[in-house]
Amino acid sequence: MTPQVDRRINPRLKLSYPIRILREEGPGRPIGHTVTQNLSARGAYFSTFHGEPYQEGLTVTVVVSVPHRLATGTKEVTLDLRGEGRVVRVESPANRIFGEDGVSMTGVAIEFVEPLSFHYCWV
Repeated sequence: MTPQVDRRINPRLKLSYPIRILREEGPGRPIGHTVTQNLSARGAYFSTFHGEPYQEGLTVTVVVSVPHRLATGTKEVTLDLRGEGRVVRVESPANRIFGEDGVSMTGVAIEFVEPLSFHYCWV
């Protein structure tokens, strides 16, 4: 078996941040929310208990919420990274991940269509 070559342009970082996925059509109808498993400048990967709404090619709005402090000793704010994305991979049932309780989860990869914009949310 030949080793798989990593062709990524940007490195993936194993970061766990809350992520919300909204449908593009309609007034931002939510598809789901979960936590990222990894992030890069060009996309995100996460697992969900509810994989049914995700299909390859689906255009979505992505909101990744990152806790942040503007300065030492100040209140924490949330930096929402928002933008448009496209579902590029939905794990097949054979490749599903199982959570701690044995429940099957579906892995979903989203490619960002453009750079994400930054929005501070004061907590």
